[in-house]
Amino acid sequence: MSFGSEAQFRSAVSRAYYGVFGKIRSKLETQGIQFEWKNIHHQVIKWLRSQPQVSVIHIGVELDRLRRDRNRADYDGIHTFSRSRAEKSLLQARSIENNIPWIQQELFGWTA
Repeated sequence: MSFGSEAQFRSAVSRAYYGVFGKIRSKLETQGIQFEWKNIHHQVIKWLRSQPQVSVIHIGVELDRLRRDRNRADYDGIHTFSRSRAEKSLLQARSIENNIPWIQQELFGWTA
């Protein structure tokens, strides 16, 4: 990572979450799964965690962890955010993103 201030670490965590959340939500919506805009983050995570496939549940759990990190990064001014904390969140987001094609296969029988 080439950034170095706490504000940049916080921003990286937030962007990582929103990036992977948006991709997952978009993939689900292309399959006709509808979410209301109110509490959409909770709805998507809840949907993933309610599926019978353990791998999909795991992605829901990981996305929820990343969402909580994003909330801390955006709203918790008391605790500091370090480079290692930001890197951990970025790796978590990358892991979730790398599993999106596999999750599509599990849920819908196709990848794109």
